[in-house]
Amino acid sequence: MAKSANKFIVPANSSLEEKIDLALTWLSTIAMQQSKIDVLETKVIDLEGRVTSQETTIKALSKEVRAVKEAANARDQEARSNTIRLFGLPVSQDKDSGAKPLSEIVYNRVLKPILTAARTSGDCPTVPHAANLFEDCYRVGKPSANSKTPPPIIIKVSRIHRLAILKNKRLNMPPPTDSEKAAGLKRFVIVEDLTPPAHKLLKEMQEDSRVEKTWSVDGRLRFVLCGEDKTVKKVKSVFDSVDDIVSAAKKSK
Repeated sequence: MAKSANKFIVPANSSLEEKIDLALTWLSTIAMQQSKIDVLETKVIDLEGRVTSQETTIKALSKEVRAVKEAANARDQEARSNTIRLFGLPVSQDKDSGAKPLSEIVYNRVLKPILTAARTSGDCPTVPHAANLFEDCYRVGKPSANSKTPPPIIIKVSRIHRLAILKNKRLNMPPPTDSEKAAGLKRFVIVEDLTPPAHKLLKEMQEDSRVEKTWSVDGRLRFVLCGEDKTVKKVKSVFDSVDDIVSAAKKSK
């Protein structure tokens, strides 16, 4: 006799009792196999339920983490609401060379001409002295031997003067000296002081071929896509990817 879970063969010369016995044995085997299958199916269903539950928990936690990150970034950006960054200004950090304080150099070289124009345009009432203008002024990092670009300078002033500087910088930014240009400096740049996530996304969007230009307004990113559509788009979250941001912008046409 040969038996399996799917096929039952009884020899032709078997007696009735032998046939019954073989049939009962075969049915018992099938029942045991089915019992094992039922147990396995129960375990699989249980595991599937646990996986689904874990996925739901992970999604909920991901949303909570995202919300916490968004709130922390918003608070960080708010703390930078009276801060700007200056790029491109070379300043000697040799204290023994008799160099002027960093704030005085920044004031005379860059900020005073801009604030003078801002006073003329009515964007600020006066041009304060350097001692009264700065709440803080310091360089971020140290100059690199392999880079011609000096490290940025963090400048903290009142919100009125910050807004006046940002509003009047484009037309009134003084140029580098001839020697600075010869050393490879093209221009000075003043921008809002963005949080690390916002700054990272800004750089990524500026380097993306699908984006024509990107900038920030009060810490919030704005951009224009390449092509015929020149409407200004808003970045909803600095934690979104560039692909997601561009795709959403194209769909919103």
